[in-house]
Amino acid sequence: MRFRSSEVTANDRRTWGGELASRHSIPVNEQWIGLRIYFSREEFGVDSQPVILLQQHDVPDPGTSETYRNPILAITYLHGKLAANYRGSKEPVTPRAESGWVYSGKGGIDLGSPRFDQWNALVIHSRWDAIGSPTGEFKGLLEVWLNGTRVVLDGINIGFNDVNQPRLKFGHYYYDHSSDFPQRTTYFDDIKVVGGRGGFCDVVPIGSDMPSGLACHPGIPR
Repeated sequence: MRFRSSEVTANDRRTWGGELASRHSIPVNEQWIGLRIYFSREEFGVDSQPVILLQQHDVPDPGTSETYRNPILAITYLHGKLAANYRGSKEPVTPRAESGWVYSGKGGIDLGSPRFDQWNALVIHSRWDAIGSPTGEFKGLLEVWLNGTRVVLDGINIGFNDVNQPRLKFGHYYYDHSSDFPQRTTYFDDIKVVGGRGGFCDVVPIGSDMPSGLACHPGIPR
């Protein structure tokens, strides 16, 4: 799939990008996502402005004051590196201050630099935990592999206390309406989503670099 940059107007807010979104929420608390993204050096390079390439976005609760907030999970590209950023909200209605939404959990992990002028494989494993236990412990998980290299955050507050689970969106989205590469084209391939008791081998694109010590059985679809 190919995405080109264009002007986007949503909720009276002008932004810039090109995305494809799931029509409905993905109704599972744990998900595995696998895909490939092509990074052209000519059209990516080292961008000083952020772009979101994949996000799992909230669905506001009906009958409340909530509107669309920041993504629960976002894979972003900035300064030549990829990152995975997450947010959590324990409250049934996410609080808002003058500076923006107030989250009970927030953080991110550096995924490193992609390989230019070739395909890059991403596998994302997420487990939502918006509320936590009565003792204040969280069991949320964010686990990401870029070209076989794994980074993980466990025991985190990730996810919103909403009636519906988030939707999946991918493409490219410039929330600051700016980029050093205004004519960028982004290519995606081999997109797979598995909920519940999935695993790495269920979604990793064929031909991807494998993590050390892990081999997928040839009979398992990849």
